[in-house]
Amino acid sequence: MSLRIFIDPSLSSFREVRYVFQIISGNKNIDIAFVHDGSNSDFKITPGPESDFAVSSAFYEKIRHGKFNFEEHFINGCLIRDENGKEDLISTIFYCINSLQEYQSASDDGLGRFQYKNSYQYKYKNVLVNIVQELIDRICEHPRLKDISKRNRKSKIFLTHDIDSIHGSWKEDGFHALKKLQPGKFLSVMLNAAIGRPDWLNMDKVMKIEDENGFRSTFYWLLYKDKRNADYHFKSRSIQNQVAMIQKNGWENGLHKSLHSTSFREEIAELGVDTNGNRFHYLNFKLPEGYSVIEGSGLKLDTSLGFTEHWGFRNSYGLPFMPYCLAEARVHDFIEVPMQVMDRTFFTKRIPVSEIKKELIDWFEKNRYNAVFSINFHNNFFSELKYAGYAELYKSLLSYFRESGFEPTTQKELVNEFYRPEKFKLADNP
Repeated sequence: MSLRIFIDPSLSSFREVRYVFQIISGNKNIDIAFVHDGSNSDFKITPGPESDFAVSSAFYEKIRHGKFNFEEHFINGCLIRDENGKEDLISTIFYCINSLQEYQSASDDGLGRFQYKNSYQYKYKNVLVNIVQELIDRICEHPRLKDISKRNRKSKIFLTHDIDSIHGSWKEDGFHALKKLQPGKFLSVMLNAAIGRPDWLNMDKVMKIEDENGFRSTFYWLLYKDKRNADYHFKSRSIQNQVAMIQKNGWENGLHKSLHSTSFREEIAELGVDTNGNRFHYLNFKLPEGYSVIEGSGLKLDTSLGFTEHWGFRNSYGLPFMPYCLAEARVHDFIEVPMQVMDRTFFTKRIPVSEIKKELIDWFEKNRYNAVFSINFHNNFFSELKYAGYAELYKSLLSYFRESGFEPTTQKELVNEFYRPEKFKLADNP
């Protein structure tokens, strides 16, 4: 049974409204059909009072004139309203899922990144809330949907590792050992570095931990050695052996796009292995330009959409999605898999490891459905010196996931499930 939806062609937001219902279709596994006759529909979206859902024309007028700041749209709470004060669930979904608050945003961050302190999530203290999912669920409470089967996906776990440093252990761990008056550990770190077996060249250790819990992960590699990027030569024999071992054993490799001006296609060619995905180094990308750059790369997955300063939902949505290209009124040709959890966020805030575990597990429990948790643990955080406790935290989280029934997923599986460009094609333009 298909849900028949009529969207009035006179709406300036025709394509954006259609996009939101296509997102809902994938989210709830509902077949939808867009019809041209309102009398033959289950839902009508029109400018008049007969519309089943309010849509604010003022909102779309504002964003077409470059007014993206959330304070333009969230006047009394984190919800867009139409000209009559009615809740506009559709436009709120569109605004949040596509991170429109980040468009043309000012930043005093050294890299020009969008900052958590400038977000509506910071103002309204809702970064841990899957707002878009809640709004989709509200739309699906409509009486005409009561006979349509609507699914809730069990949440899955996407494990990832950004490989920024291989040789930093002698300095970071070594200094830590001296500071803690641990000469034996200092000598061990220095010896391993001297014989070409640095402690942070530990992909085998990471994979062993994951394998014991039935998980696989993705390692994202930097291709250039300099002060702003990697401290290793990607083409060196030791690194290439790691890359080959990862691929041979069924784990995945990906690109960690550098801060260099080199193009994606140049770096993908340099990577030299088949990959579906990328994460920007330092999460250094800006919207909307960043999405266009990713699309031009030919990759089908990116997982850079996360706050460096706080864990949670940067776009208030738990699932991978195909972003909307506002300038061209179409979807981008890849999926974004938002990153919600990163080790360095907690380390920088000096949050005790025991507290991290409790807060994360409480959050996972509240989001057992309708999320893909993209979790980023850098290889250096498996050190037991400067980053002591994080390896055990990782092990305990994997044990919790396994015992609680959270299934793992991979880049390849995510692309297979969420990359659905055919769902977003317009049958007829208004």
